[in-house]
Amino acid sequence: MAELNSLNPEQRKAAQTIEGPVLILAGAGTGKTNAITHRVAYMVDQGISPENILAVTFTNKAAREMHQRVTKLIPHPPKREDGKPLKATVCTFHSLCVRILRRHIDKLGYKRNFVIYSESEQLGVVKKSSQCNSRQGCEGRSPRASQLVESYQECGVRWGWKGFRE
Repeated sequence: MAELNSLNPEQRKAAQTIEGPVLILAGAGTGKTNAITHRVAYMVDQGISPENILAVTFTNKAAREMHQRVTKLIPHPPKREDGKPLKATVCTFHSLCVRILRRHIDKLGYKRNFVIYSESEQLGVVKKSSQCNSRQGCEGRSPRASQLVESYQECGVRWGWKGFRE
């Protein structure tokens, strides 16, 4: 059973709200992770299957911390038919979006094996692809890689996804 006595009144209210989503915005060290993890445990105590629970945060560190705390608060989670424990989805916004894209991107006409490049990786790809040699007739007039990356970012996703269509 989720013990909520350690929470302050605002945290307890958030933890006990099980109808619909809850958005918790507060400064560092104010107990956001504590409130969210207790809410997950409380929801499971109330009979909600962990596989129907989503807890999302911004950083990988916070997501790991939340996952560890949820595991401690729910030491014996409900199990699937095959005996494996049901787990809540605890992740970052970015990883959630990637999961959704991987699962459904084919509906948009793209392949599921896409890669997401960091800014430095983008710069490296652009540098490599924009290198000119005399055989290509560029005569050293290629644009600076940083300019290409900036124009890529201005064009947005449409340009960035080009070439990934099936």
